[in-house]
Amino acid sequence: MLGGQPVHFGREPTQGPEAVVRRRHAPGPRRTPLPRRGATPRGPRIDRGHRTLRRPHARPPRQRRPGHLVDRVPGRTDPVSGASAPTLERRLVGQIRRLNRAFDLIEPGDRILVACSGGKDSWALAFLLRTYVRRLPFAVDLVAVTVDQGHPGFPADALAEAFARHGFAHHVVYQDTLSVVREKLPPGATTCPLCSRLRRGILHRVAERLGANKIALGHHGDDAIETLLLNQFFAGRIKAMPPKLPARNGHPAVVRPLLWALGEDVAAYARTLDVPIAPCNVCGSQPDQRRIWLRRLLDDLSREVPDARRSLLASLAHVDLAHLHLRDAQAAPAGSADETAHATLPLDRVLARIRGS
Repeated sequence: MLGGQPVHFGREPTQGPEAVVRRRHAPGPRRTPLPRRGATPRGPRIDRGHRTLRRPHARPPRQRRPGHLVDRVPGRTDPVSGASAPTLERRLVGQIRRLNRAFDLIEPGDRILVACSGGKDSWALAFLLRTYVRRLPFAVDLVAVTVDQGHPGFPADALAEAFARHGFAHHVVYQDTLSVVREKLPPGATTCPLCSRLRRGILHRVAERLGANKIALGHHGDDAIETLLLNQFFAGRIKAMPPKLPARNGHPAVVRPLLWALGEDVAAYARTLDVPIAPCNVCGSQPDQRRIWLRRLLDDLSREVPDARRSLLASLAHVDLAHLHLRDAQAAPAGSADETAHATLPLDRVLARIRGS
């Protein structure tokens, strides 16, 4: 107060307090606050006069850091699924990690023979298993083995060049089993069961020669589901693929690291790899084999029940023996270790068992 007159800083002396209140709510340009350092940009602002609202649904998705990418072009995406190679790799490696924690597939000091036929599943297994093993706190030795069974047009040289280019320890073993299959089976018969058994025997012998104590196969969740349903439909038994078959009779253990991954994810990941895919020119020429028919059945079922495959895969880990037709669940016979027994049992014998004759 100067000379008995009040002094109002920031306004004209003739203006009273009411003018200050009116100026506070008067429309005009507002100052836009600067974003904080490192803050995620939010959605668009909506002007409501003296207050500003923000659409909660307009916030963009959280940006994730790209995962570890080995021997591939960063940012390359699958043309079908639209997912990038780092995203697919992170998802599949996480499924391998959870399966390993549940069943102890990989242990310190293991020397694992990775069976690589040149198909999309075996290529995905080789890259994903190597990525996961590199993150383990202990040493694990991996060696890839390809069995050339004498199929026409098998690209053994191209596969060996691709494995060497990506830094894999790789061996090609030649064994003519195609002539044995054609000799033992009648014309038109499905060759997959016998061919896989012969190849499995070759892998066991090669594993013993290389000093490997485990064999890793590229079966995924869809293979386990198909084996379960094929055994139920054509063999009258509930049986699927275990994640781990323990070693017995001096043979190495068999592990399936991709068994909790769905086939569509494995195929999408394989399409992002810079590798040649070797199709089977023998089994691929048999359009009436049971697995192809069952895949079409599962595709039709998935259109009605989108999570059918995931539910069937989850059911393998949630079995209530008390609600099955077993006299003694503990004394139930284990059966053979071969998952392809459904293809060797004739359908008339299965129906005879069901009818009780």
